Amino acid sequence: HFVKGMLEYFESQNQILGLHHIHIASKGGHIQGTYIYGVLLMAVGETDNGVKIINKLTDDKGISVVEDCMANFQRSIERPFLHMKETYVSSMQKMWPHLNCHPQEGADTMVCSNCFHFFLLTEFYKMMLGFSDLMD
Repeated sequence: HFVKGMLEYFESQNQILGLHHIHIASKGGHIQGTYIYGVLLMAVGETDNGVKIINKLTDDKGISVVEDCMANFQRSIERPFLHMKETYVSSMQKMWPHLNCHPQEGADTMVCSNCFHFFLLTEFYKMMLGFSDLMD
C-alpha cells in the first residue's frame, strides 16, 4: 500500500487515493508510511491529525525513528508539490511557531512540540522540492 500510495499521491496527483493507501500502510505498521502520512496531513491542513500521528510515532518508536525517516526519504519525482502550492503555503502559515519556544519539562528535545512539527514540515518540503540536495 505504501508504494501504491506514494505513486498515486506524487506521480498521478491523485491525493485522495494516495493518502488512502499511505494511511493503510501506516495502520499496518509501516513506519515510513506513518511518517509520510503524518507529514502529508500536516501539509494539507489537517494539522491536528498529522501532529497526533507524528507524536504517536515519536512516543512509540522514539525521535530517532522520525529522524531516520527524514534521512531515508528518497525524492523520486521532481517538483511534485507545485500543483498544491496554495494548500501547502496555507498549512505552513497555520503551523508557524510562536516566537518563544517552550519545551516540555523533562523532554528529550530542546524545542517545543510546535517547533518540532513545523521543522518536520519544512524539512519535508525542502526534500520534495530538492532544496536538501543543495545543502549536501
